Amino acid sequence: MEQQYIKGIPFCSSKYNEVINQLKDWLSDKREKPRFIVTANPEIVMSAKETSAQSVHFKNILLSADLITADGIGVIIGSKILNGQLKERVTGADLTHDLIDYCNQNRYRVFLFGAAPENNEKAIENLQTRFPHAIFQGRHGFVDKEQMEEVKAQIKQFQPNLLLVGLGSPKQEMFIYDNLQELNVPLSIGIGGMIDILSGNVKRAPKVMRDTGTEWLYRLITQPKRIKRQLILPKFLLSVLAERVRKITN
Repeated sequence: MEQQYIKGIPFCSSKYNEVINQLKDWLSDKREKPRFIVTANPEIVMSAKETSAQSVHFKNILLSADLITADGIGVIIGSKILNGQLKERVTGADLTHDLIDYCNQNRYRVFLFGAAPENNEKAIENLQTRFPHAIFQGRHGFVDKEQMEEVKAQIKQFQPNLLLVGLGSPKQEMFIYDNLQELNVPLSIGIGGMIDILSGNVKRAPKVMRDTGTEWLYRLITQPKRIKRQLILPKFLLSVLAERVRKITN
């Protein structure tokens, strides 16, 4: 698949249908190596561009991923500033839904790791009702370091085809990276707060806002505490614009 680098991060420039078809192929073939997918927004990109040891490590984790998609509208705008090829958002929310539906069609196993205990349990309950042919198991994300071994043992015993990790970034990407080979799951994805949405306790933005790239505004209105995170978007765009200017002047 073709890529475009934005702030050193290689984003897949394929359309959504091409990406989901590729992920379904990876999901279906246990003979292949375990795959790791990142759905990245400007916040993730900016977290990986600093010079601290943690940021450098996080960037190396991102570069190890088999595929990075543009989750946020800011990444698409950044691509346009750089005269890039990113065609559309490929969000973790959409991928999660379509991959679970595919697992349902094939009676695959899906493990959800993350969110508060009640939200994880409710998400599993809702998914079992909506997708009765898939097999679900979960574990909430309120665990300490000592309990991580127990979580990993649970995942390995369950042997999922699809692992969805909702611990927030960068914690979820680090968990997948650190345990990718040991868990040996065909496809693993960090999905942020998607488990809360699957539980029904958090609503996703209306479709018209998702289609127009204003989902960030809905999140800000419904979760005002996100204001500090949202301020990263203009910083990201200014950084991309500076990169464009450097390319023109060099």
